[in-house]
Amino acid sequence: MKVIDKMEMFDFTTLEMNDEEKEFASALTFITEGKECLATEILKNLYCESHDLSLRSSCAKILFELYFTKSEWKQLEILGLLDNQSIDQSNRLIAKACSKSEQTAFSFLNDEIRIPMKLSISGSPTVDVMINGSKKSFWLDTGAGMTVISNALVSDCNINIVKEQELEVGNSTNQNFSADLAIIDSVIIQGLTIFNQPTLVLANDLLMIKNPKTEEIMQVDGIIGWDIIQHILLEIDYGRKQVIIQKPQRKDDVENNLFFCGYRF
Repeated sequence: MKVIDKMEMFDFTTLEMNDEEKEFASALTFITEGKECLATEILKNLYCESHDLSLRSSCAKILFELYFTKSEWKQLEILGLLDNQSIDQSNRLIAKACSKSEQTAFSFLNDEIRIPMKLSISGSPTVDVMINGSKKSFWLDTGAGMTVISNALVSDCNINIVKEQELEVGNSTNQNFSADLAIIDSVIIQGLTIFNQPTLVLANDLLMIKNPKTEEIMQVDGIIGWDIIQHILLEIDYGRKQVIIQKPQRKDDVENNLFFCGYRF
């Protein structure tokens, strides 16, 4: 097994590595410590200078995820990652389309926003949002990488589909579905307004949830995904049935306890 394959376990102490592999391992360590800027610089240098194709491919995939998550489309273009064949085509198409649109922006009317919450039949927290001025019901889902809407909302809320090649996206159970990409002019969650929000558009039936016991069917208008949630301080209070949204506050003295590299490398 190659060194790069063994690194997926994040156990570097037992590996014999050359200098470039040691640099790659240090970048992974920085990611686990929440020092993504330091990791990004190392990965960029390796991607641009290394002659090891396997290492360059691994760097490309992780760099793409780091920049994609932060919506830094220009950096993806500068590094040539939008045309890198080792990276998922649908993700590259999404990034290309987003790079041609206005940057997503967040506007907080108040420092703290309290929103009534309902639970779906599957137990997911659900809140009312305004999509281009129309009231809709959305799930909150930290496991969804991108915000999602049903195809019905495209006409209901006057949303324009971005004309690109057909996309194929996967869910947590490794199922793949066809999807379109759209840019929503405004998403309002009470005192929070999000402008120019990219969203995946799925067929209506993919957002219908059936209760296996009662056979009750719930139609979900859309899902607020991690691409929005990561930019806010979110608290879900199940006892009071409310969601609390605040402006994000970085705490430098708190140990990082989550990290994400995006790909099996």
